[in-house]
This record gives sequence, structure tokens and C-alpha cells, in this order.
Amino acid sequence: MAFITNLVNTMSKDELASAGTVSDNLRESGTRLATIKEAYSLTTPNYTALIVNFETSEGTAKIFDFGGKPSFENSSDEKEQEKFTKGNERLIGTLSRIAKAAGFKDISQAVAGAVEGTNDKGATEAFTRLVGKKLHISTYKEIQLNQAGDKAYVSQVVDSMKLLNEKGLDGMGRDRVEAFNADMLDKITIDYRAKDKPIAIAKLAEEQEKALGSVSTPQQPAPVTEAPQQLSGMPEAPTQATIVAAPAGLTI
Repeated sequence: MAFITNLVNTMSKDELASAGTVSDNLRESGTRLATIKEAYSLTTPNYTALIVNFETSEGTAKIFDFGGKPSFENSSDEKEQEKFTKGNERLIGTLSRIAKAAGFKDISQAVAGAVEGTNDKGATEAFTRLVGKKLHISTYKEIQLNQAGDKAYVSQVVDSMKLLNEKGLDGMGRDRVEAFNADMLDKITIDYRAKDKPIAIAKLAEEQEKALGSVSTPQQPAPVTEAPQQLSGMPEAPTQATIVAAPAGLTI
């Protein structure tokens, strides 16, 4: 089933132009240059997804973005139909941002010539024109749980809203590498599937405490004491105020 291609073919030129996660082995948050190693869609009876694998000088990263559930497409339930539509819009938006950052005019160019196939989970479409393209990706910390739900760990997640081209420029030609990098260093979240789990909340608090521990308070300026008042018969008081050194700043 050529799911992505069919969706793209139904979009107008204006929609194509305006169309706007996930563990990996990267250890540090930030914005860095990456190469697309693999990009494909997956359609199963239960879900559709976009999978894009990146390689950087520091390790690999992956986007795994869910679209609409196929069975909801022709559902009599309006809410299910709405979920199907919104899920597909999100998936198309992610792929469109990747395509534009990779140098394509719009998503239709990136999916042209997609190769259909299958794997052990379902039907696939490989977007071979994206493979080998370079762009900047931004990753941040996310607290996730293992499959059993009894262990929390920290993973680096790709922020699909903060993609830049090979030169580090956004769609308006602005260099945003520094700004995006700073945003990622400050960002720590919990995966939506674990947001109410105590073990995940505790892990988040631990990571936030670590982040605070890496920041030192700035050294306070040394206080100035007034010179003593000159007394009759005493030597003239020094005209320069006495400086009392303050203790070094504390690290929190």
C-alpha cells in the first residue's frame, strides 16, 4: 500500500509548500550535522509510521513518528476519523520538514520514486531520494520506560520541529544552530506513555537535579567597608576604602 505517496498525491501545491521520537545512541543533547541513512514509511493493521535513521559524528539517531490508524479511515465514528486525519497530517508535516531541510523544494520531490516493499511488520515505502542527504538535527533528553515498564532510562530524541539544512540555516536563511543547541541543552521531557508513572517522574527529577548541579552561582562582588572616621590626635585615616574579600561562590 503506497500510503505516503497516495497522501502526497492528493495534496495541492499550496499544501505541499506549507506542510511543515525515538531512541538513539547519541549521549549528549544539542544540534549537529547528520546524514540520512534510511527513510521509509511502515503501514500495519494497527498503525502507520515514518522511520528515519540519521548518522552523526557522535553516533546515530532515529525519528519514529506515528500517523493515523488505517482502520479509522472509514470508521463511522467521527472522532476516529479525526484521529486518522490528524495523525496523517502530523506524519506528512514531519516528512515535509525533513525533505526541505535536506534540500528538496517540497515533500513531493522527496517521495518521488519511492520503492514499495514489505518487512516482518507490514508494508513499506522507501524514500531513496532522501538517503545520503545532510542536514542538522536537534536532540534532547527524554525519560522513557523499558517494555516491561519497570525501568526508566534517558534517551536522546530528535526534535522534528528543529531541523536545519546542511549549512545550519532555517527556511528563512537564518543561522539557528547556536539557538537550537541552547534550547536542546535545557530540554528534558517524559515520554507521553510514561508521564504518569512514578518511576519516570523520579528519573526526571534526578536528571533535573544533575542539570542544576552543573551550574555554578556567580561569584558575588566583594563588599566595601567605609574608612573609619578620623579622630582628634590620631593619624589621618586612609583615604581609600578598605576592601574585604568575599568567599568564593558556592557550587550548587
